[in-house]
Amino acid sequence: MSRNLLIIIGIGCALITAALIITKQAEFKIESPYLYELYKRGELKPISELRALLTDKDEKIRASSIRMLSIWGDKKSIPDIHKLLDDKSAEVRSEAILAITGLNGRQSIPEIRGFLDDKDEGVRCTAFCMLVDMEDKKSCPKMRTMLGSEKDVLFRNLIVLSLAKLKDKESIPEIRKLLDEQSTEPINIRLRTNSIDVLADMGDKESIPKIKELLKDEQEIIRKHVALSLGQLGDRESIPQIKEILDDKNSYFRVNAAISLIEMGETSLITKEITKDIERQTRRNAPVFYEGNIYQRAKDALKKLEDIHKAKEGK
Repeated sequence: MSRNLLIIIGIGCALITAALIITKQAEFKIESPYLYELYKRGELKPISELRALLTDKDEKIRASSIRMLSIWGDKKSIPDIHKLLDDKSAEVRSEAILAITGLNGRQSIPEIRGFLDDKDEGVRCTAFCMLVDMEDKKSCPKMRTMLGSEKDVLFRNLIVLSLAKLKDKESIPEIRKLLDEQSTEPINIRLRTNSIDVLADMGDKESIPKIKELLKDEQEIIRKHVALSLGQLGDRESIPQIKEILDDKNSYFRVNAAISLIEMGETSLITKEITKDIERQTRRNAPVFYEGNIYQRAKDALKKLEDIHKAKEGK
């Protein structure tokens, strides 16, 4: 996936989630060199000037103008921005999708769905992210189709996590198929680990036999995710493998292993240090697109440990 595509995704998340308030007196950063030049000369009129630039011959100027109008929250520009949804430039179409979604909210959902078939991957991805952000479950059937048709592996990773975020259990059969990926490229391995984690998060016990086969996978990272997922699914036969992960250098694996063991009543190896790791997990508030139900599981595990300690003290 191209760098520009990743930038588009980042911009989309920022526009939807940020609470950005700008007044005419406020200082603000203008990313476009064209608009910044106008600003330096004192000729930038945040609304009227930007609206006029929506028809500029330069696609970069059109795209920047859309972005700034969206940041200003100018809903009166929606009709003009709407026309640019059919722009020949993929960058302009993506910016128009972001702006229409930001300015019009959920009312824009039906129209944005249509861009899941856009010829440009970046535009498809932008529309996809906006629909997921607005939790549009009606888009799930199309997303399931895209999981099998999209060639870009990074995008397929995003689709898997998005279907999990939308709790679309009908996607489970398609996600199971991804466990058969053979490529050893890092991004393909990530697709498999994401698929393993998502199947566990969805509580898909029917996947246990298929997931168990991967305990012999040559990739260590795959084997770790498999063991943890089996533990999350309550497969007690995986306890020996999970115990080995308690000493892993990566805190993510240590915490997940500890939580799985606690959930299955295996608390004898849970040290104070590991308990602190779990506590830190519950305090983390860094923004992530999808991280399953790890936070709630961590809280429940700590509560279970607390109850066990209280019971021992009571005796």
